[in-house]
Amino acid sequence: MKRNITKSKSRSWGQWFLCSCLLALLPISVSAQNSIFSIEEVPAMTQNDVTLENKSVAVFISKDDNLVITSSNHSDVVTEPKKMENGRYGIEVTCNMEKGADVSRTFSIRIQGSTLNGEKKKAMSAGKRFFFEVDAVEHMLGFIYPDTRNILYPVDGKACIEFNIPDYISDLKVECSQELRGKTTEKKENGIKVISLELDANLLTEFLNHVNEVQSQLVKKTMEYNALKKEIDEKASDASYDIDAAEAKEKALKEELEQAQKNAPAAFVRLAAKSSNTVYLEVEKLKALGAKSKLTVNVTDALHTEKVFTGKFEEMLSQANTYRAQRDYKLAKQHYESAAQAADATAADKQTATESAAKMETLDAVKSETDFLTGKLWEFTHSNMRINKNELNVLIDDIIEHNRALYAETQDQYYLDEASRLEKEKSKVGFVLKGRFVISEYKGGSLEEVPVTNVRIYGSQSSNCDDMDNPKYPSKGEIIETVTASDGRFSLNLQAGEYKTIIFEAIGNKDIKKNKHVSVEGRTDDRNVKIRFPKD
Repeated sequence: MKRNITKSKSRSWGQWFLCSCLLALLPISVSAQNSIFSIEEVPAMTQNDVTLENKSVAVFISKDDNLVITSSNHSDVVTEPKKMENGRYGIEVTCNMEKGADVSRTFSIRIQGSTLNGEKKKAMSAGKRFFFEVDAVEHMLGFIYPDTRNILYPVDGKACIEFNIPDYISDLKVECSQELRGKTTEKKENGIKVISLELDANLLTEFLNHVNEVQSQLVKKTMEYNALKKEIDEKASDASYDIDAAEAKEKALKEELEQAQKNAPAAFVRLAAKSSNTVYLEVEKLKALGAKSKLTVNVTDALHTEKVFTGKFEEMLSQANTYRAQRDYKLAKQHYESAAQAADATAADKQTATESAAKMETLDAVKSETDFLTGKLWEFTHSNMRINKNELNVLIDDIIEHNRALYAETQDQYYLDEASRLEKEKSKVGFVLKGRFVISEYKGGSLEEVPVTNVRIYGSQSSNCDDMDNPKYPSKGEIIETVTASDGRFSLNLQAGEYKTIIFEAIGNKDIKKNKHVSVEGRTDDRNVKIRFPKD
């Protein structure tokens, strides 16, 4: 039905739905939240309220009655804390959602008499009441990245994020997106808790790409919805415009968008405890992770007041020891130097702190060189260039030696474990098997060779003799690749012990009846070989 109509009701919620959707879209990973409060939205409590009309309400619930809440929009109305049936206190912030009003809000929350605060950002929607649980935290977590680059994590196809955590935060958990299927392990070293999150590097890359793609589609669909809303507003009074059909499409699009937003995946790695805020690893750190790379993260606590220091020397010394345990020798050196200069330090204290600072300077130099070599190894093993085995072995030996030197000075088991892992990794360094496929045939007393293309290469765990014409393999194993080079040349980078036999099968060539194979069991040296397929 077509009708001539002048819109009298406000359509602000639709006009500004684009902003709402874009703000509501989850990023791949949320930035770290450093807040004295844990502020968590409770989606299950969200209510539609027709009495609100062109308004929206944010309700903050807390056990404390001394919270002060302000909104980034000064026209919003904030109530006094009101005691609820469950004994907690609620504060309501009523936001104007009239046409032309900004839907984005940043709510600032603090305790009366304190300058420390927390923030919560939210895209509001007209006619809705949102609820947030607010609790003051005992531990305010943050991140420090002691290594400037991702270092080697010698596990094929895996990436690792290693969190160094103060061990007094007993219930801290590391979580990641369910789709990433991360595996965590936990241990204690030098008075700190170490939680390692191991991820499948390929799965991580694929999932990040998927999240980007889904969010891109959501933005496109949101723009389509917004364009339709604008068209309805502009043509509402046009007698020839089928506004009923347009509004039906508008409603369907809105429902589709809301459902898509609920189902949109999000990639995250986060840390939280019942007594702490929630912190998220930056998205750029996730994107930078690749196969066989490890990121080290030191977790800090800005509110930790467990120890009361008797003086400046003791405070600086304690902080220096903490940084030393976290392997941040540069910061440890600075704090030992500050301890040596403290007014309350005795002559013996100053000497001890000065000697410790000098040792930290040496350790920092060795660790910096180790990090540089490890970064070089990572670049070397992740580049497309052909790996020179001798250079690779020398580089690994240098890193092993550096880790052992660090262990000798610190007795830190981490360095001994790194040396052991690298020794295992070195034992896997393989070789290059390269050559050429040909059909060989004697004509007139001379050997003629014609290149063979389209050869399938298999890796088998079955042992074989070196008689290439009499294979004994029960199965061809798994396909490594198919060589289609016109000159019949091939080149394989193989790990030592990865396969026992390499099998070659010419595809679609009627003249070739037999497969060929090469025994590589126990081999670690490069090998050149010509694979001859006799013409039957």
